[in-house]
Amino acid sequence: MQMGARKKRDLFLLSVVLCVAASNMTAFAQLQSGRIVGNVYDPQHLGVPGASVTVTNTATNISKIVTSDSSGNYVVTPLDPGIYSVSAVAPGFQIVVRNGIELTVGQSARVELTVSIQAAGAELQVTAEAPLLSTEAGSLIQVINNTQIVDLPLNGRSFHELARLAPGAVLLAPTGNVQRVRPELVNGNVISGIRGSQTIFLLDGVDVSEEHQGGTWIQTSVDALQEFSVQQNAYSAEYAGAGGTLNSITKSGTNQFHGALFEFLRNDKLDARNYFAQRRYCGWPVIDSESLQRQKQDVFLRQL
Repeated sequence: MQMGARKKRDLFLLSVVLCVAASNMTAFAQLQSGRIVGNVYDPQHLGVPGASVTVTNTATNISKIVTSDSSGNYVVTPLDPGIYSVSAVAPGFQIVVRNGIELTVGQSARVELTVSIQAAGAELQVTAEAPLLSTEAGSLIQVINNTQIVDLPLNGRSFHELARLAPGAVLLAPTGNVQRVRPELVNGNVISGIRGSQTIFLLDGVDVSEEHQGGTWIQTSVDALQEFSVQQNAYSAEYAGAGGTLNSITKSGTNQFHGALFEFLRNDKLDARNYFAQRRYCGWPVIDSESLQRQKQDVFLRQL
């Protein structure tokens, strides 16, 4: 009987630990994801309850469908970064579609939809424009997109160096154990005046920060990254820590085949010549007449 009770207790404790771990994984997984929120209005700018809102990722054709509440509000989350189309339809109203909604890492985008009373089967297509200001969050966020990651020069192919593109971010020399294999190698990211050891590194929603001296345990290849954001003060409660946050996300699959091929060359054969170095011709230094005359004078003075 005691063995049976002990087994039940151990199973109960194991189930509690697994539930806690699963809840933490779920919470982390939402950090890199974004969401689309908004309202569905009629022509009189009144909320339309019970409207069916469909959000579709144009790269994967994966859709999520929600229903607006009694005031016409809707929320679709979690959503991976990408380009989306948002459509809404309600009984007695025509379908309205907004295309080209770009969602970045951790972003909350507001998309307002207005449906019109029209004959059944009619559809209204609207091309969305990039918002000038994010109205859903008060944090200061600078997104480094994939084009910047791939095209901008990097010394050592470390994506964290691009964090200096954000206002208030400075890349200083690392402190502590700065070997190439150590996470402290990248703890010099000072954001908003807070030392780099307090910078949080997130990869696909998982905290990969080194908690002792700062830095990241996983230095992802720049070819694997889709984009990352530099988040400063006033971010929401799910982001821990006093410093800034580097929230990065890796590339995901789409309906089209794609890949990358690169060669990483690091040597001095293609470097520019030192301006003060001696000029050489066929492996031998070239000495002009002035240098030869100075050498003769030095020899003459030494003999005196």
